[in-house]
Amino acid sequence: MNKLALTLALIAGTYTSIASANSQESKIGYSLGTGFPYVLNAEIGSYSEDGGMYFQVGQSLDVGFTFGWERVISDNDKHALGLVVGAIGVKASDRESECEKDKEPSVGGVIGCAIGSAFLQTFDRKSIYGLGVSYSYSFSRAYHDKGWKMRVIAGYGEQRASKENEASASIAFRYQF
Repeated sequence: MNKLALTLALIAGTYTSIASANSQESKIGYSLGTGFPYVLNAEIGSYSEDGGMYFQVGQSLDVGFTFGWERVISDNDKHALGLVVGAIGVKASDRESECEKDKEPSVGGVIGCAIGSAFLQTFDRKSIYGLGVSYSYSFSRAYHDKGWKMRVIAGYGEQRASKENEASASIAFRYQF
């Protein structure tokens, strides 16, 4: 329930920030894309010639939420640097499997543990939440215009399952409508 309340608070705060932006200077944009580690990315933001702010949701085997602010840093309006808070990447959890606790496993137990460990390593990935920096590049047009974009995020935060602090990164390619 706390995760749902936090998510709703983030969405409400983002919507309020975007809605209060001066519509003559900035415009609301939506984007969809893919990347790593989040294979599906959706974003809503307020973008202007100077930069923008956005709320991004990434979906892989775990869901990640990111709020970011970026500033255009080039004369051609294609490069932007920014700050992010939220999901900056994912990491497999370091949970000990039941197999490692069994001192004398049977042949069936060994095969089952090998398959289970492979699934655990593949599907037990949790988002790392923290602070980071972002770099965005607009392939076709300016930062605030429609078109293909790329964003790289790097940062440091806490992995949800293990509670360990980790450095992580992500990349997304998306189309901004």
